[in-house]
Amino acid sequence: MKYKDFILKVKKRIHYWLAHRKTIETYYMQVVASTKERTTFSYYGHLFSCRLPNSSDYGMAKQVLVDGEYKLIVDYFKTNNMEPNIIIDAGANIGVTSILLKNIYPKSKIYCIEPDDDNFRLLSENLDEYVKDQTVILYKNGLLGKSGLNLSVNSNFRDHSNCARQVDLSEDDTTLKSITIDEIIKNNNIDRIDFLKMDIEGSERFLIEQDVDVSFLDKCKCVAIEIHDEYPCRAGIYQLLKAKGYCIVTHGETTFGFNTKI
Repeated sequence: MKYKDFILKVKKRIHYWLAHRKTIETYYMQVVASTKERTTFSYYGHLFSCRLPNSSDYGMAKQVLVDGEYKLIVDYFKTNNMEPNIIIDAGANIGVTSILLKNIYPKSKIYCIEPDDDNFRLLSENLDEYVKDQTVILYKNGLLGKSGLNLSVNSNFRDHSNCARQVDLSEDDTTLKSITIDEIIKNNNIDRIDFLKMDIEGSERFLIEQDVDVSFLDKCKCVAIEIHDEYPCRAGIYQLLKAKGYCIVTHGETTFGFNTKI
């Protein structure tokens, strides 16, 4: 077992112990309830659940809500006295990033894309109140450069965790289909995307594939892309963003782009 995996396992056990005693507030999220299967947290009053056994949910929630994975974006909007209206969360997983953004920007509308069955079920549960008031729209699809393609979910990427679910093209006629950013724009009459988050486990390489329409980047103010170096696409994505007028900043695992043309 790797050291970081050992530490994560210890933290999970500590939180399970605390949850059953309900003695203190955790250092970043209040534990509301817990079983051996999942823990429910309250983040500024919004309840959401993380799976505990053999899951990356806990670490991902900490990365987003505590470690400030998207702090650059939040600081950018604050510095420029802007509040995003339209957000696309591609690779939404269980909804932690959308929970963060809805807490900061309650008037925003977020379009979440998630292909994995188990992740999507928990995503739907965690964002239920926003889905009901139609300020969050959920898409059970895989984001690619072309829509309507048959897809299957591959759970063998990287550490095989819940946050590392890839989509592969399938020769079978599957219920899981690909979707494009342009399709979401057209179907929802979107003029501008204030923030596009893209953490799609290697599928970001579609950005530099031939015959793919990436004109949606002209309508994006900010992007955050986790580029997976298992695929030789980083240089090409950087080149594309610069050609589109983006100022690029890399922080941790994420590449941030700020469109200087809009």
